[in-house]
Amino acid sequence: MEQGQTFYDTSDDVYRENKMTENFIREFDMLDGEKIMGIYGASHTDPDKLDYTRQVPCMANQLKEHYGYIIYSENLSAWKWWWKK
Repeated sequence: MEQGQTFYDTSDDVYRENKMTENFIREFDMLDGEKIMGIYGASHTDPDKLDYTRQVPCMANQLKEHYGYIIYSENLSAWKWWWKK
């Protein structure tokens, strides 16, 4: 709640990107090797890109740096046409 309030009070996208990453790492590390799937917007999921502001690595990029290549990311937005038919 405090993180959300801080973000909405400051509109600090760098803070948000870094907190999303910190929260993911904290929760994932408690799972003791479980496999998981997360669904995030495309601006957070390219392991080779910066965040929306172009100031810090995006969440997937930070996670790849932290965990190495156990991170797999797929952009599903290109599939929008498929389910609209």
